[in-house]
Amino acid sequence: MVLFLGYTAIHHRFSKLSIKPNENSQVLFVVETFSGNGNFNGGLICGVLTMWDYITKKQQKILKDHKAKGWFPKKINLDEDMKTSSSLQKIASKSSRTSIVESIGNSIIKFISENEDYVKDLHEKIDSVV
Repeated sequence: MVLFLGYTAIHHRFSKLSIKPNENSQVLFVVETFSGNGNFNGGLICGVLTMWDYITKKQQKILKDHKAKGWFPKKINLDEDMKTSSSLQKIASKSSRTSIVESIGNSIIKFISENEDYVKDLHEKIDSVV
C-alpha cells in the first residue's frame, strides 16, 4: 500500500495527521489531536476514520454494514493527553523527548500494520460502488 500523508494545522481543534491508502481515500488512518481540544477529551489517539460527509449514500450503507461510520472501534489511545503540562514537559525535555516520540511512533506503526488490510478492504468495497 502506498501511503499519502496529510495534516491539519496545529491551531485547528482537530489537528491531525492523516495517512491514506491513496490520495482520494475516504477511509484513512488518523493520529489526533495535537491541539489538545479534539475528540476523545483531547487525548492523542491513532484510529481509522471514515470521512462520512464525502461518500455517497450507497457507500455509507456498505460502511454501516461493517460498523465503520466515522470513528469506529479500530483505534488506540497513545497515552498522551496533549492538554497536560506534563506531556509538554516530557516533549521539551531532551532526556525524555526521544523515548516519548519513539514510543508514540512505534505504537502508530504497529496499529497501521495490524489494520492496513482492513482499511484496504473497506476502501475497495466503497470504491466498487459509486
